[in-house]
Amino acid sequence: MYARVAPLPTNGLLLLHDVRGPAERLLQEAARQLGIASLLTSRIEECAVHAEGARPVGIIAPTKPTVNARFADLADASFRRAVFIGLIESEAERPVWQRLAWGVISLSDPPERIAKLLQDAILIADQRRNEWDLVQAYHRRRESLTQAEEELLVAVCDGKLNKQIANELGVSIRTVEQRRRRVFAKMKVASAIPLADRVATVRTLEGRFLRCDLQESRGNAAPRISPNE
Repeated sequence: MYARVAPLPTNGLLLLHDVRGPAERLLQEAARQLGIASLLTSRIEECAVHAEGARPVGIIAPTKPTVNARFADLADASFRRAVFIGLIESEAERPVWQRLAWGVISLSDPPERIAKLLQDAILIADQRRNEWDLVQAYHRRRESLTQAEEELLVAVCDGKLNKQIANELGVSIRTVEQRRRRVFAKMKVASAIPLADRVATVRTLEGRFLRCDLQESRGNAAPRISPNE
């Protein structure tokens, strides 16, 4: 029996891809005790659809050559918000999933360890979803800027003052002030400091997603991101 684990605060979803028999029942019970839904899938494309949805998703799949190859092929934007977990039957299979997955589960693992890993996977998937949504919202807002407003944003993030910006752009200080207000309104920030912080945060997150893509596409271990990172 699984030790009781406090329900997760997020509406998580555990996808059991091509998982059958005792493993299916064991993982469904773990999901139930965690307070998250579980769903059996037979097509990897189904996993991609759910990974692009609004729910934090953990994906569990067994070690099969065809499954491994397809997941490696689909380690792109569709799965940036999902967390992969490999299901193994023997320790000899562990290296296969350590190259592709965030975590590995063995049916011989203690129930408490399995429950903890599933819980962490959903928390991290929720974090990834929130971070990805933040990046996408940022780019939608930035694309709404005019060329003049974009120049102003870059100058403000470089720490330049209104007078310096006006001299460099060949406009009046009043024009700079007007553009600043428009930029802040479109980017939904109150001043230059949170604007610069937002730009820096998005750059950091984009670098993290890019590293994840490169590592997964090359068959290296995916980065482990803690919920507080």
